[in-house]
Amino acid sequence: MAEASPISFASRLFEAARLFVELRFHAELRWCEADSPEEAGDLKHVAEIAKKLKATLVASAQLQQNRVAAHLTAFAEAVEGFWSHFRTAWRGRERFAKLEETADVDPEQEYERSRYMYEVSPVQDGHWGAVQEAADLVLADLEPSLRACFEISVLLGSEMYPTITGGQAERDSELELAYLKVDFVAQIAQTMTVLVEDFPFLARLNLDLSGGSTVYDTGAAINDFWRRIGSLLRNPQDAPGYLGLVLDRSGGRVWRHGKSQPLNGLTRWEMLVLLEHSGSDFCSRQFLENAWGVELYEHPTPETLDRAISDLRKVLAPLGIRIKSSRGIGWM
Repeated sequence: MAEASPISFASRLFEAARLFVELRFHAELRWCEADSPEEAGDLKHVAEIAKKLKATLVASAQLQQNRVAAHLTAFAEAVEGFWSHFRTAWRGRERFAKLEETADVDPEQEYERSRYMYEVSPVQDGHWGAVQEAADLVLADLEPSLRACFEISVLLGSEMYPTITGGQAERDSELELAYLKVDFVAQIAQTMTVLVEDFPFLARLNLDLSGGSTVYDTGAAINDFWRRIGSLLRNPQDAPGYLGLVLDRSGGRVWRHGKSQPLNGLTRWEMLVLLEHSGSDFCSRQFLENAWGVELYEHPTPETLDRAISDLRKVLAPLGIRIKSSRGIGWM
């Protein structure tokens, strides 16, 4: 029977970022709607997103300790505070007065009208700023790869949910496609480089917008890429590598065909990644020695490298994987 992969902290961060951008978008959208509060109905959808985001942050805090847990809890409280204020302000006199002022605005001036409404919104007046500050405190204390889980989800999600707050809604439509294909792709590639250090199974994903002839085409590709990263963070077993191996450093395990083995304190992660990525090609002793020192700035002795290989053998053997050696050539 296959083992169940627990929902990782990385996956929860990615999901929290998705809800973060959705909440910002829908709050701004509902605030700037031309309909009066009586005509526009309730805020059920915004309330649902805020509730889910708070719950995700609380669940994430339970997986952490000390400062990060405290910052996640404060983040959840900031979301609750924003939603409470937004709910009251949305039916308030100031918004209603601006709705009356702009009731007869020409449809071609809709963006200018939305911008005018936005100036007095809780997304602009500091209440959303408190949410952003709380998020920044969480990110400041995270390891680079975990921080990248949140950041890449915000980057991708903000293209699906463009806002005045985030600056996406203000781009020149004629330059949008060029921006997405050049600047945006470069930002994603840089963040993915950080991600794959701890989540090698994501290295098989690539955001290619070169073939899209319209902003709509590129948007569909971005959305698919966004969802695919989230899916793999929830279940890395959907992205098997060489011989069916899935390396999950964040979860501290190596998976194969629904079974897993824990990584222990002796496991040399860099060597394991190199051996898996090299497939059926041998890795020389020098190649593995160079990888060893990338993080620790040290050079292993022949004995310590041999012991590390021995440890990897013990980790992989229960998964039906062996490490083959060839004298004078290396290991595979």
